[in-house]
This record gives sequence, structure tokens and C-alpha cells, in this order.
Amino acid sequence: MCHADMTVALTVQVEGLVEQLQGGAWRGVGAEAFYTEMGDLILPAMRRLEDALQLAGEGTGELSEGQFPFG
Repeated sequence: MCHADMTVALTVQVEGLVEQLQGGAWRGVGAEAFYTEMGDLILPAMRRLEDALQLAGEGTGELSEGQFPFG
């Protein structure tokens, strides 16, 4: 399993846990602040990391196969 795949799996797991909390397991001002931060900052950053790792993996795969972009 590559790093991009592991990051996707982690993101899915974190999203599931946050959804469980939002389902009523944690309420209040602190909970709302946490949900906002997760939705606005943390989860989008994790998705950007997934994309970056996927792109990096594709690039290193091309290099290992001898497909050099600069001729």
C-alpha cells in the first residue's frame, strides 16, 4: 500500500469518527468549534495531502520506468 492510499484510508477513518461525534456523541460550544475546524481546515488539508502524494507517486513511477520528462 502506497502513502497516498494510506492517507486516503486515514482520511476516511477520521471522517467517519467525526460523523459519529456529530451524530450526538459530542455537543456544545467546544464540539462546534472542533467540527468547524475539521471541516474547514483539517479534512481539506488531508485531501490536499492525498492529491500531492498521488501526484508524487505517479511522478516517481514514471521515473522508475524510464519515462523522463526532459528528454
